[in-house]
Amino acid sequence: MPGADDPSEHKRELRGRLRERRRRLGASEVASARESAERHAPIAGLRTVAGYLATEGEIPVDGILLRALRDGASVLLPRMRADGGIDFVALDGKSAATVLASVADGVTPPGFSLGRGGILEPSGPAVDPSRVALPAAVLVPAVALDRAGRRLGRGGGAYDRVLGGLRDLGWRAIGVCHSAHLLERVPSEPHDAPVDALLTDLGLFEVARPAPRQGDLD
Repeated sequence: MPGADDPSEHKRELRGRLRERRRRLGASEVASARESAERHAPIAGLRTVAGYLATEGEIPVDGILLRALRDGASVLLPRMRADGGIDFVALDGKSAATVLASVADGVTPPGFSLGRGGILEPSGPAVDPSRVALPAAVLVPAVALDRAGRRLGRGGGAYDRVLGGLRDLGWRAIGVCHSAHLLERVPSEPHDAPVDALLTDLGLFEVARPAPRQGDLD
């Protein structure tokens, strides 16, 4: 039975408390966080950007994705797989702006359906992450983050299953959360995948990785 020091129990308690707090955010608070995050989003020069469709008071990133589209980048959205992983589906460049605007207005666009947790997901073929144009980045929704890049998600582990592989392919992972949920330390377990940078309504924070030891370089 999990004890007080068990990280999985700590994560469940923290996740439930923070998600409930986030659900209570007003529309104006979410809109303000969205505008601030858009100003700080590090997408200049990216050729591929994977985002998400916000729920439960998450910071929306549709404005960031629209900016990426205008800059000529390919934009991808996630779709959950039956095995608990994530596929990414590319939005058609001609209709992407209309699709994102529809979602922002609460309208389900053609080719989308409700997936797990009531999140809208795109249909269409999955993109091979190893074949996208680089540089590439994935915007990762988070319940909470800390300055070491530890991330608390919804609890399903979907992003934990894919982030390591994306990073090996040269992708950059950018965790997104409200600044009020930027914690001193997020509880973690060995399977949890960290992010490379933190995007909040207060700005962008790079994650400092420890320098490799001499023995690791030999």
